[in-house]
Amino acid sequence: MVGRVSFGSVARNVSVALGRSVVSGPITRGGAAEAGLDAESGAAGAGGVAVPQAASRAQARTPKKADLIDGIVFRRIVLAESTPKSNACPRGTDGLTANNNGGNMMMVMNTATAAQLQKIVKPYADDIALVAGELARRGWAEANAGNISVRLSDGPILSSLLVKRANTRMRDLARNPTECLCLLTFGAGDRSYSVLPKGTQPSSELPTHVAVHDMLARFRHHDRVVVHTHPTALISLTHRFQDQKRLVRMLLGTCTEAPVLLQDRLTAIPFLPPGSSSLGRATATALEQFSAVIWPGHGIVAVGPTAASALDLVELAGKAAQIALTLGSHAGLSPAQQKAVRRAARLE
Repeated sequence: MVGRVSFGSVARNVSVALGRSVVSGPITRGGAAEAGLDAESGAAGAGGVAVPQAASRAQARTPKKADLIDGIVFRRIVLAESTPKSNACPRGTDGLTANNNGGNMMMVMNTATAAQLQKIVKPYADDIALVAGELARRGWAEANAGNISVRLSDGPILSSLLVKRANTRMRDLARNPTECLCLLTFGAGDRSYSVLPKGTQPSSELPTHVAVHDMLARFRHHDRVVVHTHPTALISLTHRFQDQKRLVRMLLGTCTEAPVLLQDRLTAIPFLPPGSSSLGRATATALEQFSAVIWPGHGIVAVGPTAASALDLVELAGKAAQIALTLGSHAGLSPAQQKAVRRAARLE
């Protein structure tokens, strides 16, 4: 990285380039201050978030934490979080402020990009539609809740994403993925990104999607899909059991599938504000070693090679939460029983 970017209270200008047109707006929030970071040094401050530590098997490929809070990734997630909010957008949307000048040239461009976007979405449409429909059917994606993103670039640098648009429903995404997705492409220097089609707004959880995909591109390139949703029982359980380690232990002891499919793959982080850069960074750090992260009072994020594989983890975590709520304080599978299950599955 050449030089250092400091995000404080001073407004910054972000240009969101689309073809030859440019949409501009000031960045008015400093993600560093909110996330408990020293904006000048990039080091974790007193408000930093404690994230579950890696198992030794993963330490060889684990980047230093500074990699995720400084340089390119830090600029990107603050950019994603800080794009100005539009008063016209409903609560819960990301609210990109668009400059609609451009007249007929923009109308022609939008017609062309609609066909372009459909072509880009096509290889992933069935997978996305299947999962979006299932999340809606289960009641885990109320109104415009939940989001899905797919990383398009193959290299270690995150350059483009398909992500669910703000203020779109999962049930609509299931019926017509192209109409509910937008394409983000990061510009030179990572201080801007383009959005196709023009005027569409990415999910309000964009900071998490950007941070997670950047980490996956570098260290888990086979995982290219991120799914976030709101399983009812799991959210309820996070209110009843607020100790993250105890919560995960309880879920692992609910049924025989849990210690096989969720152990070393499921974790939880402390509560952080939705849509914030701090939530994005903490989630990306946790997903360096795990495949699903519980957000207390909010939901879960899971990653996988496909949306369907990420849904597998979400479904099992949701089922385990339902069982745990029924059990209450009663014991589930003992540690010895869980070990026996893993031994039978030849995992130990």
